[in-house]
Amino acid sequence: NGITGSDEIISNPPYNQPARVYDYKSESECDRHVEVFLSCIRAVRDVSPNGFAALKVTALGNPLLLERMSTAITEAKNLFSKFDIDGDGVISREEFEKCYRYYFNDDDEKLLHLIKMLDPEDSGTVDYIEW
Repeated sequence: NGITGSDEIISNPPYNQPARVYDYKSESECDRHVEVFLSCIRAVRDVSPNGFAALKVTALGNPLLLERMSTAITEAKNLFSKFDIDGDGVISREEFEKCYRYYFNDDDEKLLHLIKMLDPEDSGTVDYIEW
C-alpha cells in the first residue's frame, strides 16, 4: 500500500521505486514542457555547439501514460517479430498475409487495406519503422 496524492511520492513494495504522481491538467501545460525542452537544447547549443542535452522525459509525463505507451511499443515489437517469420528484419507480403490470417479473423478487404497502409509504395516488404 503506497502513499498517494497529486503531489506526493508513491512507493509500492517490493520495488520501492518512488515516482511522482501527476494529473493531466491541460494541453497548455504540455506545451510549456515543450518550451522547457527547447530552452534546454538551445542553452546547450549556445554554450557548446557540439554538446548535447540529456532530458528526462519521464519526469514530465504521467507515469501511467508512459507505462501504457511502453507496453504498446513492446507489444507492437512482439507482433512484428511474430510476423517476421524468417527473422530478416522485414515482413514480406506473404509473411504478413499468412500471419494476419493466423492471428486475426478478418475479411480479405481489411487485409488488403492494411497492406496498402503499411506498404503504400508497394515494395513488397514492411520494416519495423513502417510497422
